[in-house]
Amino acid sequence: MQTTLLYRTKINGAHHLPYYKGKCAVVHGHTYYVDLEIEGEVDPDTGMVMDFHDLEKVVGVVPDHIDFNDRLANPTAENIAAYLFDLYKAAVLLAAPGSTFAYLSAVTVWEDPGQGVRVCE
Repeated sequence: MQTTLLYRTKINGAHHLPYYKGKCAVVHGHTYYVDLEIEGEVDPDTGMVMDFHDLEKVVGVVPDHIDFNDRLANPTAENIAAYLFDLYKAAVLLAAPGSTFAYLSAVTVWEDPGQGVRVCE
């Protein structure tokens, strides 16, 4: 049976949008809530798709209090979500080496409670 693990973390981060004319062109911060969706079959030996303890290691690849302009030329919510998806996808593979049971299927970045971007594989 296909199962989806849901894991939420938060990142305090800053950015400014260099190609945008408006208030977001100035450096400002957000508390981003980030939802990871890990898909897979339940491992018959462990009874899990992936250990939540291992997921804690995955989210640790992104530092808290990050300046996204140091990593992205245009850190819109869409580009931040894609960037985090790529980082977390690689980290999931490292956290469960050789596992055929778990893979990152989606990342949702909430810039504000009612505004978010979801990136899927």
